[in-house]
Amino acid sequence: MTRTSKILCTITSVAALFACAAFVLLASAQQQDRGHVHSAACSHGLDQGAAPAEDHQAQAAESEAHLDHDDHGHEDSGTSAAGHDCSTHADVDSEEAGHDGHDHGAEGHTDEVTISADQLAKQGIRTARAVRARMSGALTAPALISFNQDAIAHVGTQVDGRISELKVRLGDMVATGDVLLIIDSMRLGELQGDFLQRKTAVDAAAATAGVARAAADRAERLMGEKGISQGEWERRDGERKAAVGALKAAEAALTAAENYLRLSGMTSAEIDQLARSGRIQPRCSIRAPISGVITRRDVMLGEMVGPDRDALIVIANMDTMWALADVPENRLSEVQPGAAAAITIDALNARAFTGRVTHIAAEIDPRTRTARVLIELHDSEDLKAGMFAQAMFNGAATDEPDGGVIAVPDSAVHQYEGRPSVFVALPGEPGTFSARPVTVGPASGTLVPVLAGLDEGAEVVVDGAFLIKAELAKGIMEGKTCSGH
Repeated sequence: MTRTSKILCTITSVAALFACAAFVLLASAQQQDRGHVHSAACSHGLDQGAAPAEDHQAQAAESEAHLDHDDHGHEDSGTSAAGHDCSTHADVDSEEAGHDGHDHGAEGHTDEVTISADQLAKQGIRTARAVRARMSGALTAPALISFNQDAIAHVGTQVDGRISELKVRLGDMVATGDVLLIIDSMRLGELQGDFLQRKTAVDAAAATAGVARAAADRAERLMGEKGISQGEWERRDGERKAAVGALKAAEAALTAAENYLRLSGMTSAEIDQLARSGRIQPRCSIRAPISGVITRRDVMLGEMVGPDRDALIVIANMDTMWALADVPENRLSEVQPGAAAAITIDALNARAFTGRVTHIAAEIDPRTRTARVLIELHDSEDLKAGMFAQAMFNGAATDEPDGGVIAVPDSAVHQYEGRPSVFVALPGEPGTFSARPVTVGPASGTLVPVLAGLDEGAEVVVDGAFLIKAELAKGIMEGKTCSGH
């Protein structure tokens, strides 16, 4: 390369350096001009137009100092300081507004949210009532709801026949004596015919016995008057005794025939009607022996049935129900007959039912090492046999003021804003919920004691709380502004 070429390259490099320096100086001057205007506008907004000109100059100087500091690598911080409380300017970064929002207090959000009925149904939001319970020393065991086995009737038939009428359906309520179904039975017709025959035989034997008694009485008088011989009197007395014996035999046979009719399902009124009319009605009415609900109906119209069937219809009286709890053997001493128990049903919004222990099994299940404890529940509304439950002993719900502490299902307690909280349905405001901070104690089974922050009877959310938390968080974010803070 020639000397001239080297000189030209050097001049070109120097010119490029001067051009870059000029561009940087021009950009810095423009930024300072914007900073003066921006700072003056913010100062004017904060002072509401009442600041003197000297203050504007001082604030402008302070802004220039910040801008000088930005030139050393802190431009973002300077912009945030200049842009605070000035959300209307187009050059305020949305990220800066988010940082400012952390300083907002109660004015920036609300602890209540309203959710539409459609959303409530769609998200499956359910509530349960806060109850008062004795939690200390409580023993919790899994349980299964069952029918009261002392109040179940398996209804069958004692005669062969075909079902001609079905009077009830599954789930119907029946009273004692109600007709459940009617069976046309040839066998019943035969039994009725036999009964009528036995009745006729009794009538005939009674008439024969009456004649024999009269003849024997007359022979006895004549023998006293020497009108007949001793042998004649003995013959007539024998006939009387034979007639009376035949009458007793006929009456016994009639009683047996009547019992067969009763066993076949006929009532006393129906038997009396048969005896009076003499008309055979080979239709057997199967009646309810107890009042209750039809829980099984294993027959169809026209089906042939007989005594070999264990049950055609099952009736359960649900005035009382049983909870069968499996208590570990090492804690069985904590349960005594007559002790109170609280039964919690998750399927019923953690609703609590009260009952008492009526029986403790005499043997331990070798597989689970538990004993079956029977709890009788008189408040059995909405209970279904087969429901899973939790039995809590010495923790029965009560309405007495000194009956324990307020308790809610464990699914009702959530961490919200850094502390345990529950979401309470506000009375009189459908779909409106409020976050309520609470103080809780150690859980006992599925219940959590609430030591402070909640009243007895409050409806708390036990399912779907995530939606309420999301809506509350959304309300807090939407409530954050930088004006006035």
